[in-house]
Amino acid sequence: MIYSLNGILSNLEDDFFVVKCAGIGFKCKSDLKTLSHLKNSLGEEINVFTILNIRENAWDLFGFNDKIHVECFKMLTSVTGVGPKIALAIFSEFLPDEIFSMILMNNVNNFTMASGVGEKMAKRIVLELKEKIKKLPFSEQISEQKGDNNKSKAISALEVLGYSAKEVAPVLEKLDGSAPTEELIKQALKNMGGQRG
Repeated sequence: MIYSLNGILSNLEDDFFVVKCAGIGFKCKSDLKTLSHLKNSLGEEINVFTILNIRENAWDLFGFNDKIHVECFKMLTSVTGVGPKIALAIFSEFLPDEIFSMILMNNVNNFTMASGVGEKMAKRIVLELKEKIKKLPFSEQISEQKGDNNKSKAISALEVLGYSAKEVAPVLEKLDGSAPTEELIKQALKNMGGQRG
């Protein structure tokens, strides 16, 4: 119904922002990454892409910086048990291309880093969306170009050594994803103090 908004960013809160268009303020719920990105644009003209979520007792407008966020939001909320709140929690941790890559590589563990996402839900997301992602025109490009592939392998290896994905991911995020998996593991272990018994 409302495809996009172009207006002044008049307000920015912890979980939403307001775009003023022709005297009307549109409240758009969003994720932490998007809100952080908009922080420097307060009081300025912005253009955001939106999706309207209609429930029995509420009409919620969600706003993002680009169309790919909207499409990814639609896909995530199409999964059984995944509502807008969970989708935003996932966006707060990962960008859409990272989400698509995780699904293609069956990376269930990374999804559990998002608030409210347990292993069962993470597996459902991968299972229900993998075939849909494969049909996207850029799916092969995602698989080939993501250095996160090596990082995902490193996370799996470090979990065997007793570390959790939640504590390993922030460490690996600071490292060069194009480095060999073995080097990523070595550097991560060095930063975290070695192998656990």
